Amino acid sequence: METVLLELLSRLEALGNECEEVYDSEVREALSRAIFAGFIRPQREYTLPKEFAMFRPVGDRRVREILAWFLVQAQEVARRDGLSTFQRRLAAFQNRNVRTATTLGIEDFFGWAPPEQYDEAGHLLPIR
Repeated sequence: METVLLELLSRLEALGNECEEVYDSEVREALSRAIFAGFIRPQREYTLPKEFAMFRPVGDRRVREILAWFLVQAQEVARRDGLSTFQRRLAAFQNRNVRTATTLGIEDFFGWAPPEQYDEAGHLLPIR
């Protein structure tokens, strides 16, 4: 998964060099929702949204292309490596050791979902 994650981060970083809004919180939330629905807690027949809060349609299209590529690759890795549960997929995706050459990581593009706040199926646990 690390190789696929690094490529995802590198592609998003390259996009960020042209479209700085990829680092905005609204875009980060849209990216995170897509990763959750398409990989971490996959929904049946999920399709990526057309918009990700980018400033221009071309930015949204490029984000969509990057995520579409990643989701295919991540599903293959998940099958190969036995990432069959929410917690395993979340841990594999939120690998803080994977960083671009400029040290950008998962949190820079997707934020962080505290694993201890979810059960094995990916449902939020009640606040204690």
